[in-house]
Amino acid sequence: MDPLRVVFNGDLTTGQDYSDNASRFIYFPRACLEMIKTFDLKPDIIHCNDYQTALVPAYLKLVYQDDPDFENTATLYTIHNIQYQGRYPREVMELINVGYEHFYAAGPFEYYDQVNLMKAGLVYADLCS
Repeated sequence: MDPLRVVFNGDLTTGQDYSDNASRFIYFPRACLEMIKTFDLKPDIIHCNDYQTALVPAYLKLVYQDDPDFENTATLYTIHNIQYQGRYPREVMELINVGYEHFYAAGPFEYYDQVNLMKAGLVYADLCS
């Protein structure tokens, strides 16, 4: 087991994922974008890695698309470990709060009738590597 994954995503004593990981990795990217706005940073590039930050590109395209703080911001999305994609029940679309119109067969958030955060990151990023 990847020790970094356990520390960030799960309980060290059990080795199991935390039950609230969907909420953690839906709200964390949004909080990062709000922090960028609060500190008036106006980044040229935001580099996102793995599913924990995958919603940053999606939020920039779907929520912040008209925000002048991000008008010149591009996203780069990289994958360290494709095994962990952030797959959750479709109901987490309510937490993501971008609308179910983005959840459809072969759509940006859908993967075998589940939400897949990594897929959304890949779809919405300006560049992937």
